[in-house]
Amino acid sequence: SESPTSSPVASSAVPLTTTADQLEPTSDVPSNDPVATLMPVPAMVDYTEVENWSSANTPGIEWANPNGIAIDSDDNVYTTEFMGNRIRKFSPDGEMLLEWGGPGSRLFKAPTGVAVGPEGNIFISESGGHHVQKFTPNGEWLLTLGSHGDGEGQFNSAMVLTISDDGLVYVTDWGGGRISVFSTEAEFIETLSGRGQSPGELSNPTGIKIGPDGNLWVVDRGNNRIQRFTREGEFLSVWGESGDAPGQ
Repeated sequence: SESPTSSPVASSAVPLTTTADQLEPTSDVPSNDPVATLMPVPAMVDYTEVENWSSANTPGIEWANPNGIAIDSDDNVYTTEFMGNRIRKFSPDGEMLLEWGGPGSRLFKAPTGVAVGPEGNIFISESGGHHVQKFTPNGEWLLTLGSHGDGEGQFNSAMVLTISDDGLVYVTDWGGGRISVFSTEAEFIETLSGRGQSPGELSNPTGIKIGPDGNLWVVDRGNNRIQRFTREGEFLSVWGESGDAPGQ
């Protein structure tokens, strides 16, 4: 296994001393059709790019497939690097404050998702490590959630995660076609959904978020759609279908 053989400690994190939606589907009634009602196409939103956000304050910074991003209550930004096998923490202005892991490190293996817990701790899902690791905001390792396998509380690629205000961690299992739920203290709670193509089933799920409606929104990549569930796993609705047209 590529997982750490002992508890990593704060010294594994290296501080830097140099500068470094709320659209609703047309119907909330679950459909028996796996390619249910298409949502309306939203108006485009204008964004202003902040050029050289990180490189201006952290000269020479390089990336190796950045994947996940999360922002804490102080507007610090945390990123995962899929190929770089590291986590970086930036100030709101783009100055790199901390990084841990890195090429050649055994601390991470293909980290993908990152989320901030209700107490400010940082949770990292690893698609190659098949687990979730919990750290303090200063990079000190705390515990590991899950392991590699097909059983309850195990993963075949822990892809992305989201955390509720009451401390439940929802993790998409790419290879398992399901969502695993843990407490922030690594207690396995339950499994939601399962592999398949019917409404309420998943195939290679990736992104997951708790929306403003309090429900789970899941990117069902293998089935080319987005599905919405209650936090208890009850299927509510499906958006989109395979294709290149608007809404597909």
